[in-house]
Amino acid sequence: MCYLVEKYGGKSQAASQLLPVDPQRRATVNQRLYFDMGTLYQRFGDYYYPQIFEGAPANEANYAKIAEALEFLNVFLEGERFVAGGNGFSLADISVYATLTTFEVAGYDFSGYANVLRWYKSMAECIPGAETNRGWAEAARPFFEKLNPQHTIPTLVDNGFSLWESRAIQIYLAEKYGKDDKLYPKDPQKRAVVNQRLFFDIGTLYQRFADYHYPQIFAKQPANPENEKKMKDAVGFLNTFLEGQEYAAGNDLTIADLSLAATIATYEVASFDFTPYPNVQAWLARCKANAPGYELNQAGADEFKAKFLS
Repeated sequence: MCYLVEKYGGKSQAASQLLPVDPQRRATVNQRLYFDMGTLYQRFGDYYYPQIFEGAPANEANYAKIAEALEFLNVFLEGERFVAGGNGFSLADISVYATLTTFEVAGYDFSGYANVLRWYKSMAECIPGAETNRGWAEAARPFFEKLNPQHTIPTLVDNGFSLWESRAIQIYLAEKYGKDDKLYPKDPQKRAVVNQRLFFDIGTLYQRFADYHYPQIFAKQPANPENEKKMKDAVGFLNTFLEGQEYAAGNDLTIADLSLAATIATYEVASFDFTPYPNVQAWLARCKANAPGYELNQAGADEFKAKFLS
């Protein structure tokens, strides 16, 4: 935004309002822009994104930090019509307005901040493009609420049919579009084993990883030795399942392996020691070599490590 104003705004009054030439006025606009990026939006991300993208529980400490950021904004706006003061809206108003729209889409109630609420309503009437921004927000909210009440990813939309939760999606895709039944067998007993492994993955293997690591990552809590033992027990169960067979539900690769491998990859980037579990080690090597799309999964696991496990 700064570049566009400086490059194409010239010496017009509108340009000087958006990004003032006066060093003090410009400094205030810049401070508000950095506040938006480094505090207001960042705290939104710190609270909501672990829940959305990692399935983590809500972190109340991070929720409280959002309120603190909004209180800062409320103070900035005390006696002011615009975020950076002055007689007209600046780039700071445009940027902060977009962030506050995201808050609103997420259902965050900022009505307790009188100055913020007053300013937010006022900006909707004077910022160019506010209607477009607002239109996206209003369209997105009912879409996601109807599409997936849990507001989680991945979410599949197939010719108007919406479905979420990766394991359910895998079953649906295999049944509807699979050329054969190798990934999800039709035989009742074989299918039952695949289903058991999928339920074991979400209810035990992944859940115990989350119970141990997520409080440390997202709530900065100390490690819980009891939860660590339960996590190791879960990997031990998987090691037993794999005794005498190549894959989780037999000697053929199924969607159970795809799901379990994604979870174990998360264990791997968290530096879990698989040495006591030789069956899991051998199975993981086979999945890395044979599971379609494993490179993409590994890239996601590595990104998770870089962001949260460093």
